[in-house]
Amino acid sequence: MIDASVIPESEHFVFVRRTGAVNGETAGWKFDPNLRCQEVTIRAGLGLGRATFNYVPLDMTIPSIESIAARYHPDTQVRVELHPPGLDTPSEGEGLAVFEGVLERQPLSVVSHNGEEDETCDFVAVAMPWLDARTSQHHAVMRWYHRSLDDSGGAGGPLGPWLLIETRTVPAAFNYRGRANMDTADAHKRPAAGLLVGALDARGFTHDDDPTGGFWTVGEAIKSLLVQWLYGSGTTARTRATGVDLDTLVALGSDAFTDDGQFGGLGKVLPETDVTGLFLFEAIDAVCRAGGFEFAVEPDMAMEGRGDRLYLLRLWRRHAGPPSQVRLPKRGAFPAGAAETRRQADVNRLTLMRDNSGIINEVIARGPVAIEASIELRPLWSPDELEAQKKDPPGEGYEPTPASNALAPGLGGAGGDDAYHQKHVQGGGQFSAFGHVGRAWGADCTGASAALFYQEGTEETPKPYDQNAKGFDWIAELGINGSPGDQLTAERVANGVDTPVAWTTRVRRPEPLTRDTARLRGQRYVLEVSEKAVASPGTRSWVDITDRVSFSVLTDFFGIRFSSIPNLASVNAEALASGSPAAVADSWWQKILDQDLLFRLTANVAADHESIYVAKQQASSGTAYSRGWMLDVDVTEVWASPDSTLNSGPSSSWTKLPAAAGNASLVGDLTDAVKSAAERVRDAHEGTQWRASFDTFLLEPWKWRIGDRIREVSGRGLSLATNAGSGERHPAIVEVKVVLAGPGGDGAGQGVFVSLTDTSMRGGV
Repeated sequence: MIDASVIPESEHFVFVRRTGAVNGETAGWKFDPNLRCQEVTIRAGLGLGRATFNYVPLDMTIPSIESIAARYHPDTQVRVELHPPGLDTPSEGEGLAVFEGVLERQPLSVVSHNGEEDETCDFVAVAMPWLDARTSQHHAVMRWYHRSLDDSGGAGGPLGPWLLIETRTVPAAFNYRGRANMDTADAHKRPAAGLLVGALDARGFTHDDDPTGGFWTVGEAIKSLLVQWLYGSGTTARTRATGVDLDTLVALGSDAFTDDGQFGGLGKVLPETDVTGLFLFEAIDAVCRAGGFEFAVEPDMAMEGRGDRLYLLRLWRRHAGPPSQVRLPKRGAFPAGAAETRRQADVNRLTLMRDNSGIINEVIARGPVAIEASIELRPLWSPDELEAQKKDPPGEGYEPTPASNALAPGLGGAGGDDAYHQKHVQGGGQFSAFGHVGRAWGADCTGASAALFYQEGTEETPKPYDQNAKGFDWIAELGINGSPGDQLTAERVANGVDTPVAWTTRVRRPEPLTRDTARLRGQRYVLEVSEKAVASPGTRSWVDITDRVSFSVLTDFFGIRFSSIPNLASVNAEALASGSPAAVADSWWQKILDQDLLFRLTANVAADHESIYVAKQQASSGTAYSRGWMLDVDVTEVWASPDSTLNSGPSSSWTKLPAAAGNASLVGDLTDAVKSAAERVRDAHEGTQWRASFDTFLLEPWKWRIGDRIREVSGRGLSLATNAGSGERHPAIVEVKVVLAGPGGDGAGQGVFVSLTDTSMRGGV
């Protein structure tokens, strides 16, 4: 290991070996005196690292590109080590390894000018973890799970590898659609195969409707990805060039995830995260972004046995990486001269940007709302389409025509040449034009078709079948804004919204129910019938016929059409249950003529108001000015209206339904999800942002690690802390560039170049 007293112009040496060693092998390296490394770059996240090289002939002659191309295959592996100066023939492994990778690109050039020729060859190498990032062994293309009926230890058993679901209809999605799909059986856990330092075991998936399933946390999801797609599950080890940092292994392997520090938040429930088809590091990046974490894959320059590979994956909670600082002497006191004197400073160049342009200190978060409602349906046909005639005197409704009346005993049969059978019985010659009569029911949302439907009464005293000529009034029908003290209104006021709910006039369609009791019964909708005349408002009795009759949902109206009733004159609710035909006098057809028959559909309805929460500006904001932002939250809030037939609460109260599939614990109260999203964005963006870069003349790359938070510029008393809600955040290191050689291959310009930014502005739970 290099001592801290190393001078800036440290020696670096490049070793090469042929293709084939990709599993942490240490043998086979040979010193190559012609290759000089210009720089090594290490980045956060998916950067994974790369290095650039050039070819330097020992005799200073101009090399030929064909000889270089023949000597260096694009798959040649390269290793860069730092050694104390003065060595002529270094041995691999005696220095500090700062890079190990594969030559991937070779820019070759020939230049001729005024009779002089110049031929050059450069190289670009990617770090060894790039092999793990693109090989099929580390490709999370499908869901992995335990399944073994006899638990014999074979494939799918407790000792064998997890089985893989190959269809994309069952995606590898953690907490898919809000469902708890983590296998909680301890006997089904798998250990990481081939792990030489530390220990790690993990859980796999279960099916999405498993009542014993658990919610994936950030830590459990990352563990499962590492065991399955980095190490290999059970006893089957994968070939890999990457290990896991020991601190990260210990944190992931803990029985109880911590809530504080670098790994605080591993135990938080992960929002739905689909990793189907992603390679390993892409999948880890997706989980980290959703869960508020960051990661880096970097060489273990400390050489302290932190893992079983040179390159190690390291995790940290966003804006909670290890703290650090840079030293800069006071103005006018910058040291010069001997190296030991210059050690009073870490840097010889520092640039800072303090930026308020990205501040957001007031966030309005909004998410879609659906209303579970029971809506009485009216006929979607004209009374003139009935095979009936006006009663006398006018205005007294309809009665069967004399022709139909004379054939009344045959109305319940399958045959008949009369107008009724031709128009209203399935198979009749005019059924295609009149089959909707008695079978299509709904609500005219806009009133645009009102003239085609029943309009017999007046606005003051409508008839039972009358549609509203002005369109269906959803606000009035559902009772929204009806009571200032109801929960829906009270919650809007509490969330900073005191304006009344308003819905526009538009066509709405029945949406499937999301309530668990309906979903588990396989009911997308609930359909009821009332066959009794209205004695007084609210006195009708209703019978659930959802499972007795087939119907389809209309696309142009809020309504339904029956598809399994050949003859309306032979059915009623009792007949549908018993299978025996009903008497014509008791049939739905007669009740339609008497305007006694009504249907009621319980479904979800897309609302025009949203679940809104205003995260207001706080005193901790970096500016006194309001900087607003609108945030769309992909969480649908469902309210059951007071009159919903599925609402088990008081008939006058609104009831908020839990999260989809009953997994309310995933996001808790859905308004809380909107609230937390708004506050998270505000807290992450309300402060002044620091961006910085600095150069250090000390070739100590191990001193600066990706994710480290630079809290201050020591010696100047300059704090880099900014507000983050109730706490502080600091700019973190996102890139370290180690410059080893100048254009000519010498040590001129050696140093470490570090870039910082505030990475906490990326969200996460």
